[in-house]
Amino acid sequence: MKKIIGIIIGLILLTVSISHSAQAADSLRTRAMNVYNPALTKTTLSVGEIGNKQTNIERKYNSQYIPAKDAFAPYVDSLVWNKSTKVVSVKNGGKEMILNFSGKKIIGKTNQVVLPSNWTKLVNGKATINGSILAYLFDEYGSSYNDMERDQWQEKLSFLNIDHTDGIPGVRDGYMHVYLAYTKNK
Repeated sequence: MKKIIGIIIGLILLTVSISHSAQAADSLRTRAMNVYNPALTKTTLSVGEIGNKQTNIERKYNSQYIPAKDAFAPYVDSLVWNKSTKVVSVKNGGKEMILNFSGKKIIGKTNQVVLPSNWTKLVNGKATINGSILAYLFDEYGSSYNDMERDQWQEKLSFLNIDHTDGIPGVRDGYMHVYLAYTKNK
């Protein structure tokens, strides 16, 4: 009888520890989706430069993913798609963000930041990034999340000169609204 009770207690402890590990391994992508609303399947993007109302551009997408070109191209030094390596390179200020669609692991050099593959997707031949992740990484009020991984990614990507984002889940229209504001350093 003592062995059976010991086995039952052991199984309960094992279940609790596995459950705790699964929660600890929760990805930044999942946290970002849950901050806003994971059920939203459409996105709007408004991009602009702090203090310059003429730069505001708004676009709508029938996906949670935003084309990298729309989010970054006007505000970085270059955005290049290499069709032979299936990699998008976003360069700014001597540093580079890499969106990898090759299916192969890429290890970035000291001036490179490789985004996790579950943050990006090829949609109709366009390199895209998840709108909730973009909003979450640079969220104007993101310090309230107490998410060290988010803070580390924000620091790694600071060379993009993104001042802040505002992510607003549209309850009535079904869109995830992402407002992306760049600094005037470009």
